[in-house]
Amino acid sequence: MRSLARKVIIDDIQPIPDADRIEVARVGGWNVVVQKGQFIKGNVALYIEVDAYLNAFDKRYEFLQSSYKILRVAGQVYDEGYRLRTVKMRGQLSQGLLLPVDKFYEIRGMAIGDDCTQALAIRHYDEVLADALSHSGNTKTGLPKGSFPSFVPKTDEERCQNLTDEEIIRNLDTPLEESLKVDGTSATFFYCRAANPFDDIMKEDRRGVCSRNLELKDSPCVYWDIEHKFNILDRMESYCENGCKSSIAIQGEISGPGIQGNPDNAREVTFQVFRIWDIEAARWLYWNERFAVCRELGLMHVPVTAPVTLRSIAKSDDPVVIREAVLKYAEGVTPNGNPREGLVFKSLDGRFSFKAVSNRYLLNKEV
Repeated sequence: MRSLARKVIIDDIQPIPDADRIEVARVGGWNVVVQKGQFIKGNVALYIEVDAYLNAFDKRYEFLQSSYKILRVAGQVYDEGYRLRTVKMRGQLSQGLLLPVDKFYEIRGMAIGDDCTQALAIRHYDEVLADALSHSGNTKTGLPKGSFPSFVPKTDEERCQNLTDEEIIRNLDTPLEESLKVDGTSATFFYCRAANPFDDIMKEDRRGVCSRNLELKDSPCVYWDIEHKFNILDRMESYCENGCKSSIAIQGEISGPGIQGNPDNAREVTFQVFRIWDIEAARWLYWNERFAVCRELGLMHVPVTAPVTLRSIAKSDDPVVIREAVLKYAEGVTPNGNPREGLVFKSLDGRFSFKAVSNRYLLNKEV
């Protein structure tokens, strides 16, 4: 599960021009509008990220009435809560929520940086929405077969705002593959060859199709529709048994009509690969290996440009400057000329990676 809440130390507090009651606090790469005088630099606070879905019946969040969201299934209330989004207040970008830690007894024993998501029963809005859709009979989400396979990492990349100063400095000059972040739904396809090290746990499940969090039954849905359209699993089986002699999981983005509002105005549903995991070696394939597999299987890869470095993007070695520069750099357009959601950066060996979601895109999407 993505870390949506944690204890933090406030890095800085700055005034907002022409604002008497609010100011902006900085936590890592995140800027959060807070009530003036509520915090000072160096305070310990609870930070909750955008995309969090907070309990509607917890009185500690009552002030978030403008963020109240209700989900219905068959006309009945299925879930309700407060959804945190990217907003602007008095011209200042604000992402997430900063709250005094003394209001949350559940996290008193936790240290700075500890993940407080589960302790506070905070959920990811997209996961709650997907669950509601599955209970409504929506065939796009698929029928759960089981949990996401333990032998494959999930697809959620860390946001650049959460990169530590140490990570940035250590990777200042690391060549990074820059790829387009496609606004769709992520999917994972896996195949385990007959002679794989996991044979004892995969006797009846050598191949599968997964959404972001679940393995799915073969039923009408966007994930299995893509599998049947491109015959992905059969191609993987042939490749794993006769080609690479290993077991792999292919991850990519499904996008197009009917998916996330189809922001790029695509004419058909497509699948674009962004990562491939060698299950037996427990490693990401290098960029050249990944492209070779895509060519072998006849699968499309997400658009990629020449490698860049954090230093070349920001013209600086200051982590604060670099985070801001990368977010600005992520703004732009897709090959179709529409505003892009952002960019994903990966070292050529796949060991260091993160995403930069365009704040301009987020603000326009929330309108």
